[in-house]
Amino acid sequence: MSNKICPLPWNHISIQHNGDYRMCCQCVYPPFGKPGMRVQDVDIDSVRNSELHKRVRSQMLAGEESAECKLCWDEEALGLKSKRVHMLTHYSIDKIQTAPIDGSIDVEEFPLQYVDIRFGNLCNLKCRTCGPPDSSLWYEDFVALNTPNKTEFDYYGTNKYQLENINNVWTLKHDDFIWYDDENFWTSFAKLIPYIDRLYLTGGEPWFNKAQWRLLELCVSMGYSKNILLEYNSNMTKIPDYAKGLWDQFKLIQVGCSIDAVGDLANYIRFPSKWEEVEANVRKIAEMNTMTAKFAPTISVFNVLGFLDLIDWLQFNRVYRLRPIPSFHILQGPDYQNLTVLPLETKKMIVERYEYWFSLADFREKLRPQLTPILDFMMSADNSHLLPKLKSNTQKLDSIRNQNIRDFLPWLADVLDKVEITADLQAVDMYW
Repeated sequence: MSNKICPLPWNHISIQHNGDYRMCCQCVYPPFGKPGMRVQDVDIDSVRNSELHKRVRSQMLAGEESAECKLCWDEEALGLKSKRVHMLTHYSIDKIQTAPIDGSIDVEEFPLQYVDIRFGNLCNLKCRTCGPPDSSLWYEDFVALNTPNKTEFDYYGTNKYQLENINNVWTLKHDDFIWYDDENFWTSFAKLIPYIDRLYLTGGEPWFNKAQWRLLELCVSMGYSKNILLEYNSNMTKIPDYAKGLWDQFKLIQVGCSIDAVGDLANYIRFPSKWEEVEANVRKIAEMNTMTAKFAPTISVFNVLGFLDLIDWLQFNRVYRLRPIPSFHILQGPDYQNLTVLPLETKKMIVERYEYWFSLADFREKLRPQLTPILDFMMSADNSHLLPKLKSNTQKLDSIRNQNIRDFLPWLADVLDKVEITADLQAVDMYW
């Protein structure tokens, strides 16, 4: 792309699990695209002219790459289709190109069309690549995994939250993660619904949160649901019986199925899921008239090879309304779980496995341009110094969950067997 404009700073806002505003979910590097405001304190129209938003818009209009958008720039440099590029296929930038160069906007001239809402972190899984900011089920394992008596977790570098044990159950001491209980939010958000054409809903697990269903009912009752595309990320462990009746009232439902692998490996990564239940729910997609879906795996050290089996499953188990090609993203953090930590000889083995896989079928060879960026990212840096942290984390979590990585990933177990864990590492916070 020759220009540096993304439509999202003009027509989009994100609300995080704890009520923090964020410019976009792609802002995964400090300062995380946060304007320093919360939905509990500031209405959405006001935050859209924050100093952060104005600066980023001004930089884009000047053809500059803002630091907050680093992930999209990096993905595009690797040949991946970034969220920016994806959104350019949905929203015109003609009016944006003549917008004020200082980055300010008239919120009526640029109405909010696309909203990303995370109604807390309620979840029924505790995935290996996740943690307590995104999953309430992670609390107990977080305390057990980390250094003795560590009960405070960091939230995107801007907040710290304390866990407390009540009746032998670890829970959150703060109420930020139920920000949506404030009726003022619902009153103010209702005024925006006539202009919205896309809602992105994730969690936690969105289908477990009653506030998500309340939002859908509000859109239906106001008569605007047929104008709105619902975009989900779901772990597909349960589809509520009443969902279809509500979803049928919307323009389209697009589901990114957070599935990283198939069979036992899927259960290991996204614990304590059961592949048989997930697969059954995936097949239910064919019954949903307004739904389309795709697998949306996160590529990490745990599934870099299992990802190929996932693609094969999609090819040989065609499900109506389910896209046969997954839409993946490459894990950035925790840093010790991303592909760059693997030793060079292991990386070469993985490249050879991909090359062999490509050679076995025409449909696989056709995927080479889409999958090669995974290998390019893996080879782009050497972070093998983080292998002791990966080993320590994996061993501890296996012990907590009564699992053994060798039962699922013997090749990675062999890599970790050669890694020495020093005494000082035992005292390091093992989450992020």
